[in-house]
Amino acid sequence: MLVDLWTLSSLVLAAAAVVFAILDWIAVARATKPLEYVAKPAVMAFLLIWILVTVGLQGRIAWFAAAIAFSLVGDVLLMLPKPRFRGAIGAFGLAHLSYIVGFHASGAPPAAPVMLGPVLVLAGAGVLLYRALRPGLIDEPDPLLARGVVPYIVVIMLMTLSAVWTLLRPEWPTAPAVLVTTGSVLFLFSDASIAWGRWVLGTRPEAPPPPGGAPEVTSARATAGRLLVITTYHVGQFLLVLGAALAIGGA
Repeated sequence: MLVDLWTLSSLVLAAAAVVFAILDWIAVARATKPLEYVAKPAVMAFLLIWILVTVGLQGRIAWFAAAIAFSLVGDVLLMLPKPRFRGAIGAFGLAHLSYIVGFHASGAPPAAPVMLGPVLVLAGAGVLLYRALRPGLIDEPDPLLARGVVPYIVVIMLMTLSAVWTLLRPEWPTAPAVLVTTGSVLFLFSDASIAWGRWVLGTRPEAPPPPGGAPEVTSARATAGRLLVITTYHVGQFLLVLGAALAIGGA
């Protein structure tokens, strides 16, 4: 199915998603929670509507829409005054699983020796990430959350690998495959940054800097960390959805 991205409705919805993403970045940079409460969920909401209007929910694209819907739930859980991190990790885990199914819904990926490199790189990155997080996970006051980190690392590494594998799938043109590959890596980086901040640095980039008393440098670093998390997350999601829409449309 050829997707027309240049209709007025498609452009307006895409522009709305981008505008709200920028507003969310501003809210994070300035620690303006009222603006963040509006802008953050609006990004995924408009992205989901964009899929519905531009492509529809027929065929494999429905799995990518489901990934955005689960991400919207995760966003809401993380932006609450008291972030629900356990629920968020579950929601984003389902988002990654949805992406995985969407990438493989057309059949098993082609076997290729060249994929051994990405497999080893992502497996090694997952192991190194867990080793870095482990001391913080031992001290994590929520044991269920701590136990969920390893499965989450496995799922997001598999999602990234599935996206990389599209580069070899004949039904995926090169440009969309590059888009989803880049998007998956950015999503992985964003999630790893959240985990690193929480369990290695002892900060929480998904939450605003603590009010008052915090050293200016520490506050600036925390804000920069949160800004890095949200920008890579948004750009990654945009690229994943755009690449899927271009490659598979309603197929």
